[in-house]
Amino acid sequence: MNPSKVERSRVFRLTDLPNIGKAGAADLELLGVQAPEQLIGKCPFEMYEALCTVTGVRHDPCVIDVFMSVTRFMAGDAARPWWDYTQVRKQRLQAQGHEVEGMGMSTDKGTDTEAQIADFLALYTPAIEAQAKDARGRLRAFFEHGYELVFNNYNALVFGISATESASAAFISIAVYPKWLTLFFLNGASLTDPDALLEGQGKQIRSVRLASPAQINEPAIEALIAQATLAYQTQLASAPPLTTIIKTMLAQHKPRRPSEAKKSLG
Repeated sequence: MNPSKVERSRVFRLTDLPNIGKAGAADLELLGVQAPEQLIGKCPFEMYEALCTVTGVRHDPCVIDVFMSVTRFMAGDAARPWWDYTQVRKQRLQAQGHEVEGMGMSTDKGTDTEAQIADFLALYTPAIEAQAKDARGRLRAFFEHGYELVFNNYNALVFGISATESASAAFISIAVYPKWLTLFFLNGASLTDPDALLEGQGKQIRSVRLASPAQINEPAIEALIAQATLAYQTQLASAPPLTTIIKTMLAQHKPRRPSEAKKSLG
């Protein structure tokens, strides 16, 4: 909603918030935010990184400005246009050593792709590194053609499958966290899930936290992957042999090992 039209006493839905329309409300729902009051105490920078991870897309940093506007509004500040927070966001990121305009993002199509991926994975514990390699191989085996898009995001290392080079077209992905791996389905809400394996409450994305990489080849998971792939079969068939592209490489990210994560909090 236009900030000039926001009345605090009438803020009941997400779209009643300043700078939030239908698309913005959908993003918030992907983060598990269903009502304005759930934004109280939220960190806009962490929300942004979580959104990038769950969608497999590196969003425009201006999204942080929008998140700043709503979290501060819910903390008691006046309703203000999102661009009022742009300079604040840039100053904060510069103080943290980020490249402001690109958020430290880079794209790589070079011959050292696998070496760079190996470097990403080496930051994890040997157990998680081994699981990630196994799970990645199992997911790749489903796709002879298409693109494997790699996102070394703030919260997790993500391997996504897409019919094109566009990051937003990755319809299935594996996110590698310090203690576990999660299989994400971009359009998971529309999948038939008789075994109730899918988790998530948003309007689009669903996920399965993998007990082990081998779970990917269990019949119920393979059925979900087949469903998720169905809408992209024609595009995949015309795509080149499965090609790996590193889409994002952040200079700074959350610790990839549990013990380091605990130290960073202390």
